[in-house]
Formats: sequence, structure tokens, C-alpha cells
Amino acid sequence: EGPWDEAEKKSRPASAADIIGTWEMVYQKNGDLIPDNDPYVFPYHRFEFFSDGYVKTIGLNDPFDEEAMMVWAAAPKSSKCTFPNPGVLIIAGVSGDQTLIMISVMTEDMAQSLRPDAPKLKQGDLLLSYLTSDQQLYLQRYLRKIH
Repeated sequence: EGPWDEAEKKSRPASAADIIGTWEMVYQKNGDLIPDNDPYVFPYHRFEFFSDGYVKTIGLNDPFDEEAMMVWAAAPKSSKCTFPNPGVLIIAGVSGDQTLIMISVMTEDMAQSLRPDAPKLKQGDLLLSYLTSDQQLYLQRYLRKIH
């Protein structure tokens, strides 16, 4: 059994209730559609999903420090997220742009990692697969809840 088979057995489609809270990105794999120097794929990300359907996110080139936390705290809730179906998350930005994400929540710890360079997913982690409008995977992220 391969790691993707294991992931399918040890996860389920995420819902709005699963994602409320603050998350830190623990892994990211860029599929080369986005330049590596683009802030969208900076190596450090935080996400906060709110019960009112808003999401706040920040990406940094360096680990979070006190100054970054102040910027984060002051950042507006500007993007909305919706679940047209379980496991399908759409984030709509202020400019009207939409991001399509297949999202799963891990129900058990993984015994193997999905990619050689990736950490093992743990129970409660979110697996986000970003898709283009023609359903091509271009970015994958793992999020771990911090509170």
C-alpha cells in the first residue's frame, strides 16, 4: 500500500467546522506555476479561519518573530472562504480572485510521508491541494493547528 492509499484511509474531506482556528504551514510543495520568490509561496505561512467565513493569511520569508506577529494581529479579515462541497474550499479575495483547494483533515497519524521531503501528517493536520481552473495540482500545503 502506497502513502497516498494510506492518506485516503486516514483522512476525510474537511468542512468549515474542521478549519476554524489558527494554523501554521509545516510543509509546502510548489509545482512550478508560481515563482519561488513570490510572497504567495514564501516558506512561512499562518492561516486563521473564522466562524464567520473569513480567512486571514500571512506569508513570510523568515520565521515569525514579534514584529511579524504584530503585523499578523493587525491584518484585516479580507478574504472569504466557502465550502461548496465537503473537501472543496474556495477562498475569494477582495479583488474577486478565487482559489480552489481540495482540503482533507487527517483522522489518524500517517505511518509514512506522502513525499520524500515531507513530514508525516498527524491526526488533525490539514492537507491542502491547490488546483487550477482545469483541475491541475499546482501547490500542496500541510497545515498544523496552533490554537
